Amino acid sequence: IGLDCEWIGKNKISLLQLGHPKLIILIRLHKLQRIPLELLGLLMDNKILKCGVGIYNDAAKLRYDYNIETFGCVDMNDIFPLIQNNQEILRDF
Repeated sequence: IGLDCEWIGKNKISLLQLGHPKLIILIRLHKLQRIPLELLGLLMDNKILKCGVGIYNDAAKLRYDYNIETFGCVDMNDIFPLIQNNQEILRDF
Protein backbone atom coordinates (compact mmCIF):
# COMPACT_ATOMS: atom_id res chain seq x y z
CA ILE A 1 0.00 0.00 0.00
CA GLY A 2 1.08 3.58 -0.43
CA LEU A 3 1.74 5.52 2.74
CA ASP A 4 2.35 9.22 3.27
CA CYS A 5 2.14 11.56 6.26
CA GLU A 6 1.56 15.30 6.37
CA TRP A 7 2.49 17.73 9.12
CA ILE A 8 3.52 21.36 9.48
CA GLY A 9 6.73 22.36 11.21
CA LYS A 10 7.27 20.67 14.55
CA ASN A 11 3.61 19.79 15.00
CA LYS A 12 2.36 16.22 15.21
CA ILE A 13 1.34 14.36 12.05
CA SER A 14 -2.07 15.68 11.11
CA LEU A 15 -2.88 13.47 8.12
CA LEU A 16 -2.04 9.85 7.36
CA GLN A 17 -2.74 8.79 3.78
CA LEU A 18 -3.04 5.14 2.80
CA GLY A 19 -3.47 4.20 -0.83
CA HIS A 20 -4.47 1.01 -2.59
CA PRO A 21 -5.60 0.62 -6.22
CA LYS A 22 -9.21 0.21 -5.05
CA LEU A 23 -9.28 2.46 -1.99
CA ILE A 24 -7.68 5.62 -0.61
CA ILE A 25 -7.99 6.39 3.09
CA LEU A 26 -7.24 9.77 4.66
CA ILE A 27 -6.98 9.70 8.45
CA ARG A 28 -6.73 12.86 10.54
CA LEU A 29 -4.60 11.35 13.29
CA HIS A 30 -4.53 14.49 15.43
CA LYS A 31 -8.34 14.36 15.74
CA LEU A 32 -8.45 10.78 17.08
CA GLN A 33 -8.71 10.11 20.80
CA ARG A 34 -7.07 6.73 20.24
CA ILE A 35 -5.48 4.96 17.29
CA PRO A 36 -7.68 2.05 16.11
CA LEU A 37 -6.16 -1.38 16.73
CA GLU A 38 -6.82 -2.30 13.09
CA LEU A 39 -4.65 0.60 11.93
CA LEU A 40 -1.89 -0.31 14.39
CA GLY A 41 -2.02 -3.91 13.15
CA LEU A 42 -1.73 -2.82 9.54
CA LEU A 43 1.20 -0.50 10.20
CA MET A 44 3.06 -3.04 12.33
CA ASP A 45 2.57 -5.98 9.96
CA ASN A 46 5.84 -6.49 8.06
CA LYS A 47 4.07 -8.78 5.58
CA ILE A 48 2.08 -5.81 4.29
CA LEU A 49 4.45 -3.64 2.27
CA LYS A 50 4.10 0.09 2.65
CA CYS A 51 5.77 2.25 0.02
CA GLY A 52 6.31 5.94 -0.40
CA VAL A 53 8.84 8.66 -1.08
CA GLY A 54 10.69 9.45 2.14
CA ILE A 55 8.69 6.79 3.96
CA TYR A 56 11.41 6.21 6.57
CA ASN A 57 10.96 9.82 7.72
CA ASP A 58 7.22 9.25 7.93
CA ALA A 59 7.74 6.07 9.96
CA ALA A 60 10.13 7.88 12.33
CA LYS A 61 7.62 10.70 12.78
CA LEU A 62 4.80 8.21 13.50
CA ARG A 63 7.04 6.64 16.15
CA TYR A 64 7.99 10.00 17.67
CA ASP A 65 4.50 11.58 17.61
CA TYR A 66 2.26 8.60 18.37
CA ASN A 67 4.56 5.78 19.51
CA ILE A 68 3.50 3.75 16.45
CA GLU A 69 6.01 1.30 15.00
CA THR A 70 5.72 0.91 11.24
CA PHE A 71 7.26 -2.16 9.60
CA GLY A 72 7.46 -3.33 6.00
CA CYS A 73 8.49 0.06 4.59
CA VAL A 74 10.03 0.46 1.13
CA ASP A 75 11.25 3.86 -0.01
CA MET A 76 10.60 4.54 -3.69
CA ASN A 77 13.82 6.58 -3.81
CA ASP A 78 15.73 3.36 -3.09
CA ILE A 79 14.13 1.21 -5.77
CA PHE A 80 13.43 3.66 -8.60
CA PRO A 81 17.07 3.83 -9.78
CA LEU A 82 17.03 0.02 -10.11
CA ILE A 83 14.05 0.01 -12.49
CA GLN A 84 14.96 -0.49 -16.13
CA ASN A 85 14.09 2.49 -18.34
CA ASN A 86 13.38 4.70 -15.32
CA GLN A 87 14.18 7.84 -17.32
CA GLU A 88 11.51 6.90 -19.87
CA ILE A 89 8.99 6.62 -17.05
CA LEU A 90 9.85 10.13 -15.88
CA ARG A 91 9.68 11.51 -19.39
CA ASP A 92 6.06 10.36 -19.70
CA PHE A 93 5.02 12.67 -16.85
